[in-house]
Amino acid sequence: MVWIAAALIVLFIQPAYRRLKAKGYPARIAFKIIIFICTICLGIGIVEPAAVYLAVFFSLSFLLMSVIVRPREGAPGDAIFQITFACPACRESITFDFDREGFAELCPKCGEIVRVPKKTSDVDSASGRQ
Repeated sequence: MVWIAAALIVLFIQPAYRRLKAKGYPARIAFKIIIFICTICLGIGIVEPAAVYLAVFFSLSFLLMSVIVRPREGAPGDAIFQITFACPACRESITFDFDREGFAELCPKCGEIVRVPKKTSDVDSASGRQ
């Protein structure tokens, strides 16, 4: 029972963290607090099963809160999770999700194989973003 609850907690917290970060909030602090609360509830859940439901409830509330809260002014949005760079072959600007950094991908414009660079300030400044 505790393992299923732990899996549900991870499934709820990870998208909530990404959503809050994209909306411009310091999601790391909220993430640490909710993980701390859920860990305590899961630890108590070994003895008292009702605490497991409480941990799942807290993580689900965190996800719902991340959906409801409005973005801050000047929030980066989903661009924070993307890497934009110029294709070495066709010089067109292409964008990939940040989890593809270091992988070889096909350029959607010309079809050449390109290696997605690590996300650094050089890559962002080359694409014109601050």
